[in-house]
Amino acid sequence: MEGRAKSWGIRGPKRLGPLLKWVFGLAGIAFLIIAFRDAWRRSQGLPIPRAWAFLSAVLLIIVGLFCLARAWVRLLTEHRANRSLAAGFYMSQLGRYIPGAVWQAVAQVGLATQAGVSLLQASTAFGVQSLVQLAAGGTVGAILAASGRGVPLAIRVSAPLALLPLLLLRRRWLVRALHIVGRLTRRTFADDLVPPQGAILSSFGCTLCTLIANSLAFSLLLSSLPGGAPIVASAAAFGLAWTIGFLAVPFPSGIGVREAVLLVTIGFRVSRSNVIAASICHRLVLMGAELLVVMSSRIRFRGRSLERAPQDDPHSLGP
Repeated sequence: MEGRAKSWGIRGPKRLGPLLKWVFGLAGIAFLIIAFRDAWRRSQGLPIPRAWAFLSAVLLIIVGLFCLARAWVRLLTEHRANRSLAAGFYMSQLGRYIPGAVWQAVAQVGLATQAGVSLLQASTAFGVQSLVQLAAGGTVGAILAASGRGVPLAIRVSAPLALLPLLLLRRRWLVRALHIVGRLTRRTFADDLVPPQGAILSSFGCTLCTLIANSLAFSLLLSSLPGGAPIVASAAAFGLAWTIGFLAVPFPSGIGVREAVLLVTIGFRVSRSNVIAASICHRLVLMGAELLVVMSSRIRFRGRSLERAPQDDPHSLGP
């Protein structure tokens, strides 16, 4: 009995981890479906983008998800379990739809620890990635200052302020920003675990590709609606709206905030019903793409793990 108790003490946490992962995954999918149904209901009666725009948006958003996963992996350069980290990252995105506004962060850090990353390093990398995302979104949004003809002058003048987060790409300034974030959120970040300068810039490049892909996806959806829309200005407006929505932490995925910013920017040049329709369609495509990527990444990772198991297990009965 004592031996069994010790055995359970060793294997218990290992069994609990997969169980929690399943619970999180099922809860994330359930709330994603609820969010999808709500977005679908709100899209009724609105103009529908053309099929080519939907297909282009799907491809661009999938590419954006891949780049964002790469941005996360690049911040954990010492670890070679890239597939495990990427699969965990994709699954953590489901947490954005679970009420509470913390589950995506908790899952992203927690799943990284299961891939062999220490809790403190994963937490530090998450803080770094958040600041990098802010810089990438601001870079795209700042384009509105030059391409936002018809946009209110106050917004065009203030748009370049979105470039200020670029200062955080310098490691020294990023560490200082993490200290401020740590005081506000009561979280601990380790200075010596902040990724090197090269990894930060590489992560920024991948994240910028994600923002460009998503902004272009929105722009194509909007331009395919009756009346059309300026491609560059629409993409820049989406970048600015995404950045402000990203800062609005209490709102899941920036729902409501992003649409409000889009209406006060590009909504002055094109039909507001078209703006809302394109934004909702973008959310629908994003949710579908996320679910597809989560399922495919788990299947691929599971398949490769099973292929390696007979070779890695010294007690395996395989050849």
